Amino acid sequence: MLGVIRRNPLAVALAVALHLVLALLLLLSDWSDKPRPYGTKAEVVQARVVDSNRLEQEVQRLKQIENREQEAREAALRKEQERLKQLRREQEQEKMRLAQLEQERKRQEQAEAQRKAEVKRKSELERKAEAKRKVEQEKQRKAEVERQVVQKKKKEAEAHRLAEQKKKREAERKRRKKEEAKKQAEVEKKHKAEAARKKAEAEKKRKAEAARKKAEVGKKRKAEAARKKTEAEKKRKAEAARKKAEAEKKRKAEAERRAAEGRAKAAREAALEAERQGRELDRYRAVIQQSIERSWVRPPNTKNLRCTLEVRLIPGGEVMAVRVIKSSGNAAFDRSVENAVYRAAPLAVPGGSLFESFRNLTFVFDPS
Repeated sequence: MLGVIRRNPLAVALAVALHLVLALLLLLSDWSDKPRPYGTKAEVVQARVVDSNRLEQEVQRLKQIENREQEAREAALRKEQERLKQLRREQEQEKMRLAQLEQERKRQEQAEAQRKAEVKRKSELERKAEAKRKVEQEKQRKAEVERQVVQKKKKEAEAHRLAEQKKKREAERKRRKKEEAKKQAEVEKKHKAEAARKKAEAEKKRKAEAARKKAEVGKKRKAEAARKKTEAEKKRKAEAARKKAEAEKKRKAEAERRAAEGRAKAAREAALEAERQGRELDRYRAVIQQSIERSWVRPPNTKNLRCTLEVRLIPGGEVMAVRVIKSSGNAAFDRSVENAVYRAAPLAVPGGSLFESFRNLTFVFDPS
């Protein structure tokens, strides 16, 4: 019923007004006269005139009441519609908030899963590294045992050699003692022979002296000729030696000059190589920085922040550990950068000797 009134308020108002007019007419009519028998003299009926102004005023008053009621209903309807719109807006906002919370929960679950996976991967790498280290230690231990065994054998061999030397020295001492006794007997024999020899020698010397004096004159002449020849030979050799020394000096100077040029060339090549390696290291650092920045997810309200990190790497670019050595002052920012480093792994690192510059890498993360 109320729905019909709300849909057709004007028609309802007119119907009510019509019923009121009819009711008013019925009230104002005289229903007390009884009907007269047919055929009697008809009496003049006196009609009562209804005041049209009063009726019009009553109709206007009813319309005003209906209009006020209609306005009140419309105002209530508008208020209800506004309340429903507000309720729908609140429901949409609540739905968006719940969706954001759900996204945040999923993101946190994903981040937690990634962190657990990273921790597991890191643990596996550390376990493998530890196993490798133990294998290396076992190899070193076996090598040390083998070295000790070899050293022990060497000591035993040295002791055996010293014993053999001692035995040989003892045998040598006995042999020398025997030889000394033999020599003593021979000395006695020689003394006797020496006396006879000296006597014959004195005679022989006398004869030889005479012959020597005779030959002395001829020998001196030959010696003088030989001396002059020797001096001339010495001068010739000295001149040749001087020329050879000068040539050697020139050769050494030339060799020194070439060596100096070689050292200068080597220094230039070393400087160029150092410069090339420096550029190569800078290029790898830039690539690592860009890789970490691409993997980084900025936390809310973390503008104009920076932090300094120390990253421990192994060959191949795997990340073993990340440590903040200079914080930005914002723990969420620091953690986001650490997670970005793990997500960016394996990092681009050079091989060979250049990797040693990246084993413990320190850099400043400044996204601004």
